[in-house]
Amino acid sequence: MKQKLIAVLSIATACLAQDKPQVVELQEALMQYQAESAEYTDRIEKLVSELKKADANIESSIAKTLKFAQQYTDSADTRERLMKSKESMLKDLTRSVARYSDLQKDMTREMARDQNYIKEDMLKVHDWADAKITLRIQQITAITTSLGGYDFYSSGVAHDDDNADSERRKRLAENAVENKKDIILKMRRGIKDLTERSTALEKELANPRSKRSVEEINIELTAVNEKLALLENSIEDIYSAEAYGKRVDKTASREIEKEMRNRVGEIKSNSASFFKNFDALMHLLRMQKSSNINIEKYEFTLEQLKAKSE
Repeated sequence: MKQKLIAVLSIATACLAQDKPQVVELQEALMQYQAESAEYTDRIEKLVSELKKADANIESSIAKTLKFAQQYTDSADTRERLMKSKESMLKDLTRSVARYSDLQKDMTREMARDQNYIKEDMLKVHDWADAKITLRIQQITAITTSLGGYDFYSSGVAHDDDNADSERRKRLAENAVENKKDIILKMRRGIKDLTERSTALEKELANPRSKRSVEEINIELTAVNEKLALLENSIEDIYSAEAYGKRVDKTASREIEKEMRNRVGEIKSNSASFFKNFDALMHLLRMQKSSNINIEKYEFTLEQLKAKSE
């Protein structure tokens, strides 16, 4: 692609210098890039359609798995089986937030550079990632509020006289509290980072020499402030919520743990496949941007040649 661009610029320079424009040669090259751009558009549309369906299926699976996990809690019989399943999902959701956050930051940087992607495409990806972060925070909050509240009794028979069992119940309850603290700590770190970013954006907005438009800065600032409010409300929800869940016996907890493991595994597999195709989409978007740049340059060169020959 780069070699083609160098070639066309060389031709154009020679044509202008000699006042003998080789219009046909330039037009053929232009048509080639136009065909490439049209092909990229077709491939992009098909891939986006597939990604939307895959994304909807993944989100449906996550929502169902969360609802399933929130129904149950541990007892003396089940030990930590269900809590561990919830912890595993919390880790995956937290990693997901980090991935979408990085993607959103990438798009913010790309919008400032305006080199590799079409602006409308960057905005769509930025807003999509933003919506995903919001959803993941809500899901993390929901499952975190279901941690703890354990009624550590076996089959309805109290174990208050069993010191070992009493210590186990205490340890499990403390683990649930620690899990909540860990999530809240991550949220507070997020608040700190977002607050700093919000302050920086306010300064950029007031700077008349900013390389970005007011619209672009406001888009990011709005997203940042919305996340700040969401995280603050989420922490409050976690603190104030009363844990809940149906207590189950040992046999049921094993089945639930197995079901959770299968569901989470399927979500991970589908998500990996999704992001592989998403990376392919981003590559196509870059290629399309490159083709469009070349089309503009060819059209401009042809216009110059036409004007010079008249």
